[in-house]
Amino acid sequence: MNVQDAIATRRSVRDFLDTPVPGNVILMLQNVMLRGEGLDSCPQECWAIYPQTVGRFIALPPERMLFTGMAIGYANRSRPLDALVTERAPLADVAEFVGI
Repeated sequence: MNVQDAIATRRSVRDFLDTPVPGNVILMLQNVMLRGEGLDSCPQECWAIYPQTVGRFIALPPERMLFTGMAIGYANRSRPLDALVTERAPLADVAEFVGI
């Protein structure tokens, strides 16, 4: 998909939904993650940049755009990569809770 096609696809989705689509998709992923029931999850927005990688696997029609995906499963904490915990900014640096 070239840039012009991506722009046209995004416009057509917005015309249909009349809302910011990426934000809605991310909120949906957040809800799935919160309901993980013991599952580990990893949202992946990089598919918007590399749509052909998964697009070929799922036979994505050229008029469609893959925006995001999510890996869901059980982490194997004995593997170094699955045990990795990255450094995070303190909650107070990134969020403000009002009325709590």
